Amino acid sequence: MYARTGPPRPFNQQQQEIHDRREAELEAERAKKAKELKDQKEQKENQKKEWPDVTVDYNRELWMDQYKKRHDKVLGESVDIFVDKFEKMEKSQAEDHLLNILTKITFVENNLTANGAQTVEKLFENLQKAPVASGEIPFKSIEELSEFLDGTYFNFRKEFDEYRNIGVQGRRWIQFIKNKLDEGVIVDEDTFHDLYAEFQESIPSGHEFARREASFDFTDLRQMGKTVPVFKYEKSTGRLELKPEAQQCVFINLPIFSDTLNSSHPSKADFSRTFDCFGIYKHTGYPARQTFTVADETAPEAKADLFLKHCSQRGKQIDQKKPPTHLFNNSAAIHGIIAPMKHLNALEVLGVEVLPLSLENNLCTGPSGKIKHPGSDELRTADFKTVEEVLNANLEKSVSSTAKLSKIN
Repeated sequence: MYARTGPPRPFNQQQQEIHDRREAELEAERAKKAKELKDQKEQKENQKKEWPDVTVDYNRELWMDQYKKRHDKVLGESVDIFVDKFEKMEKSQAEDHLLNILTKITFVENNLTANGAQTVEKLFENLQKAPVASGEIPFKSIEELSEFLDGTYFNFRKEFDEYRNIGVQGRRWIQFIKNKLDEGVIVDEDTFHDLYAEFQESIPSGHEFARREASFDFTDLRQMGKTVPVFKYEKSTGRLELKPEAQQCVFINLPIFSDTLNSSHPSKADFSRTFDCFGIYKHTGYPARQTFTVADETAPEAKADLFLKHCSQRGKQIDQKKPPTHLFNNSAAIHGIIAPMKHLNALEVLGVEVLPLSLENNLCTGPSGKIKHPGSDELRTADFKTVEEVLNANLEKSVSSTAKLSKIN
């Protein structure tokens, strides 16, 4: 045997071809990935230009121009209906009339989106503080604003003295039910779910949250009858009925009012639209995100995400590199806001409260007289001291977010 000397033996032709092919495939994959990243960056930049952040500024002229450009078709349809059914006038006059209402709605809607649900007094105060591009804000007094809000019940709903935005699908759902009642369709507890399933068919596939969205504003017929003035819920028959004045209501009859300026804003997070529900912890994923599944009638099986970037626990910022996965092994009460156009993660959790006694650890379904202690896996006698320790330990596990709209968008 002789030791080989000199340069290493070159690849034979077949090996060289395999090597070259692999290199070419890797290079093509790298180029493809680089192009995807570049396209994503350009898409985000273009989206940012087309859809700037929602602000509280009053910019009537800009909004009127945007309504004409982005909503030209539905605005034109609404003008035609208005002239035909409500008031005979030139179409240009009718368009100006509707745009005047729409800009007021947008002004209020944006403020509620950014600042959350508010009383009419607080809302008026915030509207007065808003930067104004030109002219003056359209509301001169709290009384004038209050009258406007109560009249635009199609876009805003009052809950415990605070006004909130109504979601796009909630508005469309109202119009859908109104049209069904016009057709003579019976709307009651027996037909409610079938009608909602029919309504969902009008929503494009892939928009999973949109198919559930209306239930966050209107859970049943009784609530619709109580919240929407042109509806009446008849207890004796269990039916939802239409009041005569519904035909004179501009908002419920014109499609433009269900599709206001920022309705389709891709990154809008609406702080006036909140949810409080029971969630089952599923997993922790990238980027530092904990995912829950809604486990009550609010939106069964919908996903809700808690982003740990802005979260704190017991006053301390959560370490994103070491997220507290052990906190939510079972269930929790979750609270948050709705980002309606984020179809895959429209529910953004801002607060988590570990339930004091879960279904897996209570005196009814657990071993008789025993309770699991938070400091260990052992079961202890459920005396006052142990129960108090369990409750206090779970309260300390609560997580809250300090995120603001500018950080979320």
